[in-house]
Amino acid sequence: MREVLELVASAVFLYGIIYVVIRFDERRLSPKQLERAWPASSRDVAVLYFSLIALFLHFPRTRGVLLGVPLGLLAVLGVLVVHTLIFGTIDFFLDGEV
Repeated sequence: MREVLELVASAVFLYGIIYVVIRFDERRLSPKQLERAWPASSRDVAVLYFSLIALFLHFPRTRGVLLGVPLGLLAVLGVLVVHTLIFGTIDFFLDGEV
């Protein structure tokens, strides 16, 4: 049962942090860049169905390929590092193993 709770908590956290990163970035976009971003309903569905791919694709959509691809890769890497640190630490303290 604990494994199921860990899996659900991990997924909810991952979807949540991806949503927060995209929304935070959208608030900082210029009006021209914001026009190229997903509409709210499409963004929410993209995050739900494609999670990390949606996070990566958000940046090239809004900034173009040259700047967007490196930013998208950094965002995905950052989310994965934070997710791994948090849930790795939780798993370490619950199991007592590495």
